[in-house]
Amino acid sequence: DGTHFLEVIGRDSAGYWQAESEATRSRSWTVDSTLTRLLINEVLADNGGVYNHEGSFPDFIEIWNDSPQARDVSSMALSDRENSADGWRFPPGTVIAPGGYLLVFANEQDFTSGLHSGFSLDNDGESVYLFDAPVRGGGLIDRVAFGFQLTGRSIGRDPVGQEFSAMSPTPGTLNPAPIPLGPVEEVVINEWLATSGIVYDKDFLELYNPGRFPVSLAGMMISDDPNNRPARHVVPPLSFIDAGGFVEFIADDDPSSGTNHLNFKLSKLIDQVGIFNDSGEEFDRVQFSNSPEDTSQGRATDGGLLF
Repeated sequence: DGTHFLEVIGRDSAGYWQAESEATRSRSWTVDSTLTRLLINEVLADNGGVYNHEGSFPDFIEIWNDSPQARDVSSMALSDRENSADGWRFPPGTVIAPGGYLLVFANEQDFTSGLHSGFSLDNDGESVYLFDAPVRGGGLIDRVAFGFQLTGRSIGRDPVGQEFSAMSPTPGTLNPAPIPLGPVEEVVINEWLATSGIVYDKDFLELYNPGRFPVSLAGMMISDDPNNRPARHVVPPLSFIDAGGFVEFIADDDPSSGTNHLNFKLSKLIDQVGIFNDSGEEFDRVQFSNSPEDTSQGRATDGGLLF
């Protein structure tokens, strides 16, 4: 217990050591062995039939009590909005055992047992928030934001409660190792609509993953000005595309409407779209002009060379 820091001295190319009085000091950190945490530990936003709960297939949110004492979570709130007043509250007497897990099904109360949040999860991306009880101030305890989710896969923290990754669902038990992922450079621009009208009310951009493994899209950049502004739109963390799967971005210049909305529109007269990895390296681009109304353009076969 206590506050700690690290000091380092180095030696230059001439062999002279940095003086100890001029050591480089790290930021300090504090160890408190009495600290306990409640964490959003696992989220399943696209069940896909992998988890059967009494004949139903709900999404779920798992809370982990990372402490050696039982925790009473009565009146604490779960929400898909950044406001505890809009959330669902744990009923009186809800207790999580030491080191234990509590499962909340992300659906309306139905014929099945257990806790039900009353709200569903969007597999195209959103956020989940955990708030303290009003008697303790109602402050934010934990949150996780995610983008496109894999069918039948959850996102969960590593066994010490740190980083999230894609994994096989393990409700009520220790999270497993992350699933293997393929390189983002395998993903291609597969289809787009630049002239919405009567039949379609919004333009879109579709990506396709022809690979054998799911791919993380986190940090991938999408731009309609690839030569000058490759980072026009950056895909948020915890966004994935299935092996042989598709994701659709709405090109409406309205990113506030969700993580699947781009911050630019497509021009039917002439335009181009490029996609880049998180290092800024381009790996696919399409150019188009004079797009016909209510008609998309794309690869003749998914992932193929002919448009």
